[in-house]
Amino acid sequence: MRFLHEVSIKLALLTVIFIILLCLVSVVDFFLSQNTTTDSVNLATFLPSIVIGCGVVIAFFTYTSAEERRAEDRKRHQSQVIFNEAKHGLSQVIELLKDNNNDYVTWSQVASIIRDYDFLKQKGLTNEFKHTLDIFEKHTRSTLQKLLTVPVHNSSIRKSLPPTFFYGLHDWKTFSANKSPFGFLEDSKDYTEDLHLAATIATGHSSTAFHGEYTVLSDLPNTDISPSSVLIIYSFIAGIDFSNKSIEKLFTEWNSNRDIRMPLYQGAILYIKHRFNYKAIDGGLYDRSNKEVFRHN
Repeated sequence: MRFLHEVSIKLALLTVIFIILLCLVSVVDFFLSQNTTTDSVNLATFLPSIVIGCGVVIAFFTYTSAEERRAEDRKRHQSQVIFNEAKHGLSQVIELLKDNNNDYVTWSQVASIIRDYDFLKQKGLTNEFKHTLDIFEKHTRSTLQKLLTVPVHNSSIRKSLPPTFFYGLHDWKTFSANKSPFGFLEDSKDYTEDLHLAATIATGHSSTAFHGEYTVLSDLPNTDISPSSVLIIYSFIAGIDFSNKSIEKLFTEWNSNRDIRMPLYQGAILYIKHRFNYKAIDGGLYDRSNKEVFRHN
C-alpha cells in the first residue's frame, strides 16, 4: 500500500512537469517562429485535450492515493482497538491470579479471558501492534509462571503448586492426609491419599446415595477447579495451541510433550489425572475405570 502511494505521487508530479514543459514549448514555438506552421497550429489545437487528459490522470492517481490512505487508517484503527482489548484481557488475567487464589469461579473467568484473547489475536493486526502484543504476551506468561509456582523455603527455587490446590481448598498450604505438608509439590511423594481426601471435601457430602448416571445429587457447591480451565491456562503459559481441541485431546498432548511435563506443571497434571480417573460422590469416590464406588475415610 505504501509503495502504491509513493508511485502515485511520483506519477502525478511527472504529469504536472510534463504539462508545464509542453505548454512552454508550445508558447515558444508559436511566438518565436517567423511562420506559424501547420504543426504549430495542430499542437495549439490539441493542447487543451492533452491538458484535460493529464488532469484526469492526476485526479485518478490522487483519488487512488487518498483511498489507500483511508484504508490504511481504517486498518490501523481496527488494530488499535483489537490491541487494546487483547492487552486489557492479559492485564485482567494477572490481576485475577496475583493472590494465589484457587477459587473455581475466578479460574473459569481467567480461562474465558484467555480464550477470548486467543480469538482476538487471530484477527488482522498491523506488524507494529502484533510485535508489541507478542512482547506483552511473553511478559504475561512469565508472570503467570511465577504466580502459579511456590518458592521453596523462601529460596530462589520455585516448585509447582501441589495437586490438592486445584480442588479449591482454602487450607491447601497446610492440607495433607499424612499431616506433613510443605505447601508445594514434594519430590517422590505419592499424592493418591491427599487427592482422594481433597476430592471428597471439595465436592461436599451428598445425602443422596449414588445409584447411576441419572441420580439427582444435592445442591452443595463444589470448590474444585474445572479441568478445562486448568488446561487452558497452563497451555497458554506453555505456549501450546488449545484452539478447537477437546479437553481429552489437549491432555493427551500434555502427557506426550516433554516441555509441558516439566516440574512446574506437575501439580496441575496430577490433579487432572485424578479428575479424569475419579469422581467424588456422597462422601465416596467413583472409580471411572471399573465404575465402582469406594469409601475414603
